[in-house]
Amino acid sequence: VKDTTIFARVSPAHKLRIVQALQSNGRIIAMTGDGINDGPALKASDIGVAMGQGGTDVARAVADVVLQDDNLHTMINAVEQGRTIYSNIRKSLRFLLSTNLSEIEVMLITTAMGFGEALNPMQLLWINLVTDVFPALALAVEPPEKDVLKEAPRNPEESIITREDGKRLLRESLMITAGTIAIFLISQRRYGFGVKTSTNTFMALTIAQILQSIGNRSEKTTILDRDRPSNPWMTAATVGT
Repeated sequence: VKDTTIFARVSPAHKLRIVQALQSNGRIIAMTGDGINDGPALKASDIGVAMGQGGTDVARAVADVVLQDDNLHTMINAVEQGRTIYSNIRKSLRFLLSTNLSEIEVMLITTAMGFGEALNPMQLLWINLVTDVFPALALAVEPPEKDVLKEAPRNPEESIITREDGKRLLRESLMITAGTIAIFLISQRRYGFGVKTSTNTFMALTIAQILQSIGNRSEKTTILDRDRPSNPWMTAATVGT
């Protein structure tokens, strides 16, 4: 199966052996079929796809997915949407983890420096209910990136947040924290510890988190790229926040 592209005149047993041989080579197998003789291979494959209109009852019963329109192009759309959904979940998670980590860092560092709490509970509540929520929801409905179907299949054993993601989360949260604490120290020196200092710190952290949500839209493109797909929900979340 590593060197052969087409198998002809195969029996149901042959189809099953082809699927099992591919799986033994570490491949994730999707099998399409519509007849009774496809049943064993559909059952053994990682994803069995049967035809909803022309397929037999046996094929539909053992399949994981049934194409209602019997159009194989539908599978391409399904792969694109599946990859996009998984990617968007990762984007939302990275945004929420990095921004919440920055909030913890700001509060810990300013308290450890002897300044007390840089933000009051109401400000923290506002950030977590508004500034975090709406951009995260907008990231969850990001449109597919143009090269999403050209990406290599991901390892199903890989965690949704990898070790590299963890390093990136820490790096980005520290950048947000550094900027926020810098504003806090400048304001504290100019106004003393009070409402103005707390407000400036709150605004700095809020703006940094909004920029973080925009930066998390893609790992491959930036806002300067003209072919970057637009997301009106992100625009609304940014302006509304």
